[in-house]
This record gives sequence, structure tokens and C-alpha cells, in this order.
Amino acid sequence: MYSRPSDHYDSGRKDDVKYIVIHSTEGTTLEGALHHLNKVGYSVHYIVDEHGGISQLVDEKNTAWHVGKIANPFSIGIEIVGVSSKPGFIFNKEQYESASLLSAYLINTYHLLPEKVAPHSYITKTNGGTTHQDPGPNFDWKNFNQEMEKKLESDIVVIKK
Repeated sequence: MYSRPSDHYDSGRKDDVKYIVIHSTEGTTLEGALHHLNKVGYSVHYIVDEHGGISQLVDEKNTAWHVGKIANPFSIGIEIVGVSSKPGFIFNKEQYESASLLSAYLINTYHLLPEKVAPHSYITKTNGGTTHQDPGPNFDWKNFNQEMEKKLESDIVVIKK
């Protein structure tokens, strides 16, 4: 895991973690995604790059700016580098592996149900405060959930920080 600190967050949390929110960057490189997040003043707790590498931008004890002011205080955000809205775009195996491992780790850490791993579009629909629809139609939720379930069943979910 890599550390790539962001300045765009609120110190602390106003609520317990209730959701892990999956995003897509709508770009194809980590550097491009980091540049864009910084330029627009957003952040996320973690980002999974195009090779499956995981970087932490905001500590989990803090509130990242990733899913709107309403849901930010009770969620942890994971961006996955990719263009989910582009027809034919495919997230790769390494990205699904890393994102599912990270999600399983967070589920265990915060004692959440797997159903609490949700797309940004779900948070938009249920909480408002944002209009984003990612990670979009090209994200294979079935594959992601199967990978995450395997990791949860293994009882060995360790992320080295």
C-alpha cells in the first residue's frame, strides 16, 4: 500500500462508518486521477490504480470528500482507476482483486455487512447530495462481489499499511 496524502478532507468523523462506496475515476491512469481530484478539491480514502496497486489518500479516521456532504461522514470511499461509462472499457483482474480485498478488510474492520459496499450511484439515489452514477455499467458487480465473498470466507484479510 502506498501513501499519497490529500489535503481535501475534514479532520475526524461525525458518524460511524456505515458504507463503503465504490467509485470509478473516469480516467485511465492513477496520476491523471490524482491530478483531477486535487484540481477539483475532492478526495477519497483509497484509490486502486490501473495495475491493482492500492494508495491511501485520506486516513479512515477522517472524512474524505467523495460522495456529497450528506454521506461523506458515514462512508469510506474507494476509487478504481477506469472509465466505466465508456462502451467496451474493462476493469482488469488485478483491480477487482485489490478492490475486493480492500473492501473485505474494511467490512471486517467496521463490522459491516457485505451489502454495505455500494456504488456511488446508490448513495446518490438514497442520500442525495450528488449526481454521480459511477462506477457505471462496465463495472462487474457480480465478479467483484464473488471475489469479496471469497476473501471474507477465508478469514485472512490483512492489508499492510
